Amino acid sequence: MQADQDGQQADTVGADDGQQLQADVAKAESAASLEEFLRQGIRETMPQQVAEQLKSVKCRTVEGDGSEITYLFGNGGKGGEDTLRLDFTYKDGLLDQYVSKEYGYLDALSESIGEVWHDPDHTEKDLESRSIDLIQKFEKAFLKVSPEDGSQYKKLKTPARYQGDETGESYRLFKNTVSGDTYVVCLFYDMVIQYDAANGKFSPKNAAKIAYKDYATPNNEWEYCNIQDSKERKIMTQWMDAALTQMDDPGYETLKASLQKNLKSQRECGFSLYYKGKYWTAYDGGYLVGEDGEILYSAKLTSFPGGILKKTVDFAPVKPKDFSGISEASLVYVPEEAPERDHESLKITDEKELAMLEQAFSHAEYVRGGSDCPMGEIRLWLYRSKIAKKELIVALAGDGCPIFRAGGVTYRYDDSKFSGSLKKKLHSYDVPDSTTSAQMDKTDK
Repeated sequence: MQADQDGQQADTVGADDGQQLQADVAKAESAASLEEFLRQGIRETMPQQVAEQLKSVKCRTVEGDGSEITYLFGNGGKGGEDTLRLDFTYKDGLLDQYVSKEYGYLDALSESIGEVWHDPDHTEKDLESRSIDLIQKFEKAFLKVSPEDGSQYKKLKTPARYQGDETGESYRLFKNTVSGDTYVVCLFYDMVIQYDAANGKFSPKNAAKIAYKDYATPNNEWEYCNIQDSKERKIMTQWMDAALTQMDDPGYETLKASLQKNLKSQRECGFSLYYKGKYWTAYDGGYLVGEDGEILYSAKLTSFPGGILKKTVDFAPVKPKDFSGISEASLVYVPEEAPERDHESLKITDEKELAMLEQAFSHAEYVRGGSDCPMGEIRLWLYRSKIAKKELIVALAGDGCPIFRAGGVTYRYDDSKFSGSLKKKLHSYDVPDSTTSAQMDKTDK
């Protein structure tokens, strides 16, 4: 009996050792694959001299807290001092930071690189264009993202640490306004020398993102849900890739026509998916509509992200039937140019006026495709005394149109039966003289 137990124990230990060995081998293979991926990116985005210097050097790794690991490429070799070093730090399998640590090597080569910078006829526009070109090459190589144009990059003030020496004026700091990531470009070296992933906004470039508009979001902007779970990020991206293959099918046009017909009876879910430089609006029933009119079908991608939004940012769909039991309302004005100042507000407590609001909002009509009316500055807080989630916050149109956005979806309400005093209150903060018949036509979809 004891011998059998000893044998079973030995088998278990052997199995555990085998599993650990497999895990170690898989980890080593993964690291080797990532190292080659980084080397390829270096060859594609940096001066040839840099790639040559680092071609044969061994990559070193430094493990940090949790899942953090840094891959270091230095030209010093074993025991030597680096005059050039590139550090790539990953967290949860995604690039979090990259830094080029220059110790003299690139300075010595500066006359043979940085062609645009050394051109005496260059203009600031030329320099910014070259900077954005370098950033886009970096994103394509290391982040697997291909932006459509340069309009999503905003130039920021160059950090003080990059100023003061003879190369100071060659540095440019840019922010990707879609992802929130920042890049430092040195035109003296003709390369991106620092990358920092956005802090507080979701920005794994190789994954699908959830984009939404809440009561404070201007019409021409998006909020991005910070998906913490790497498994959720991965599975959403896999589903998106699978959905996109529908367009490769020879019978896609027939499928699209069928989807288009069924789409007419569906409403927006209140969020979009951003993937590979394009927004896809989610509709009830499993439909995704691209910016250029493409239509995909994926029930998973129109339901699963809603759960993530709810648990992450407490964002959920709002339907007309939710506007019931209103006991109090507050109109709040938050100017876009000075959101940090004290907000102006007024309360609506009159029972008749509250009943008018409830009647109008609970019978509001869905506006397909949203509205061009300005939103984000005027917000209406509605309090429901007998509902579990007591507060509802909607964005009111700031141009006098009877339009509001709630839960990412736009609605038109009938204000023809509002009293004069209620209309006056609701339009207290409207932009003067902005209501036009053309704007009303745009929302009549």
